[in-house]
Amino acid sequence: MTKARLLSIATQFRQAIVAAKEDKAFAFNDRMSGFPRGCCDDAADLFAHYLYHKYRIVSIRIDGAHHDGNPENNCGHSWQEIEGLIVDITGSQFYFNSTLLNYDIDVYVGQMDEFHSLFEVERSFPSRGIEELSEGCWCRMYGLYEIIIRYLAERAVF
Repeated sequence: MTKARLLSIATQFRQAIVAAKEDKAFAFNDRMSGFPRGCCDDAADLFAHYLYHKYRIVSIRIDGAHHDGNPENNCGHSWQEIEGLIVDITGSQFYFNSTLLNYDIDVYVGQMDEFHSLFEVERSFPSRGIEELSEGCWCRMYGLYEIIIRYLAERAVF
């Protein structure tokens, strides 16, 4: 798949999440209601599920951690990698953090950049989506996925 096509798919998926958030379609107490802040792992899993079930793409989920000696700056971040390209739909949650370069790109598809290199990879694994998560979160994640898919369909962005 081309970089341009991945960018288009990722952008449409993120736009569906943003539209659902704006319409308050996510439960107020679910962290997806605060998208993109604090839900990069869920967003990465939901996007991986979409990629696998719609396009048969198995992506690599990357979980990274940033540590710079100041505990206030410690944080984690998750994204997908597809054919050597980073696909990140939640990086803009760090726009307020100068330590993390005030990163404000809503959807990033590309090679390792300065922002992503700030995170030490703690885990990486092939991801096909929700079924690979623990059964205890399936109900919540499938519910979120159905909301996102509905917004994708309503906007005819398939």
